[in-house]
Amino acid sequence: MTRFAAMIAALIAVPAAAQSAGGVKAQNDGGVPLSEDGRSRLHLGLDTGAGFDTNPYTTPLATDRFAGDVTARIRPFFDIKAPGSLLSFSGKGELDYGFLPGLIDVETRNFLLYQSNVSADLEVNRGGMFSFAVGDTLSWHSDPGVVVIGSLLTRLNNQLRTGIGWTPGGGTLQLRLGYLFGFLKYVDFENRGGIIDQGELDTVSHNLQLRADYRFLPKTGVFLTLNGSFQNYPFTATQGFALPLSVNLGIKGNFLPKVAGSASLGYSNPMSFDPAGALSSADVFGLVGQVELQWAPSPMTGVSGGFQRSFDPIALYQYIGNSRIYGGFTQTLFGRFSLSATAGYSILEFGAEQSSEDLTDTVVGRLDGHLDAALNASYFFFDWLSVGISNTTNWRITNASDISSAGVPTSLNYARNETLVLASLRY
Repeated sequence: MTRFAAMIAALIAVPAAAQSAGGVKAQNDGGVPLSEDGRSRLHLGLDTGAGFDTNPYTTPLATDRFAGDVTARIRPFFDIKAPGSLLSFSGKGELDYGFLPGLIDVETRNFLLYQSNVSADLEVNRGGMFSFAVGDTLSWHSDPGVVVIGSLLTRLNNQLRTGIGWTPGGGTLQLRLGYLFGFLKYVDFENRGGIIDQGELDTVSHNLQLRADYRFLPKTGVFLTLNGSFQNYPFTATQGFALPLSVNLGIKGNFLPKVAGSASLGYSNPMSFDPAGALSSADVFGLVGQVELQWAPSPMTGVSGGFQRSFDPIALYQYIGNSRIYGGFTQTLFGRFSLSATAGYSILEFGAEQSSEDLTDTVVGRLDGHLDAALNASYFFFDWLSVGISNTTNWRITNASDISSAGVPTSLNYARNETLVLASLRY
């Protein structure tokens, strides 16, 4: 087993909310008019931040090696909105450029950190009986992602989506059929070889979803979703493929004047097959669902919380199950000051490893606990200018360990905290 393979395994399936620090963003609705009526507009903006990251390379605590350093980011962005009854278009793009200057430890220095994306969506006959939508999102990431100080993970991700909708009568019933094509490609710029060079992380996926919503009260309704997918790893023979299936039935809406929420229950199975074509997820207890409540005791205050359980196929493992509890709080004061806080804890259940290399010493039965929390405070001097501070914490505990060249297990538990002072401009 190589240390590089184990380090990648340490980072797999971090909850989305924990991937990046929260931020401050100006909310100006002005912009450059693109039509005579002024409804179509182009917005330009710039976000900047500087602070300290205690562990940008998610170095395990067991290594007893401090890798924290100063970090800085700058992100120019644009977005376009062109609403219309027949044709509606929206697009946005951003380049999140960051660097670690290595002021404390020269080994942490890296000047090529990118998190960028561009997306576009077109909708035809929005709000009509029949509607059609198509969109695409392309993103490029190059950022610290393995527990090797100074090393990066570079990847290209594209998601093409399209769908049709039917809303008969007065809108009590709504049917939507959507298709998503995903392509994820890792690039071995550092010539490390191994599972990245062999394409074991590269993924192609097709997802088809049918959703029906029935509204029995003005602001409350029930829904049914059916999902079928095909996911494979086209550049390697060491992993199989997956045909995940799921069904969910739920209710959502306003239950009380100040309380809204949703609840769903269903079944999901990642239907993962090994390279020989045998089903490897037959033992999955696929009960899934979500419960979430949002309470607004005043127009300036919001409280939310919930629980979600899901199963998905992933690279390098047969599947992953995520049981997550989460909560959030928002508060606005005097129309200028805004405070928000989120926190969540996930229990991640992994299927058996599927790779040309041993990823960890826990080939079967890996179990992770992941805590993520974010706190943001911002002040809006104007609609187009805001400043603030953001703090994000991630803490991973796992029963999996790396085995060093000396054969001594090294726990892959890690902790990371990033604090940034931020400013945002939007025209």
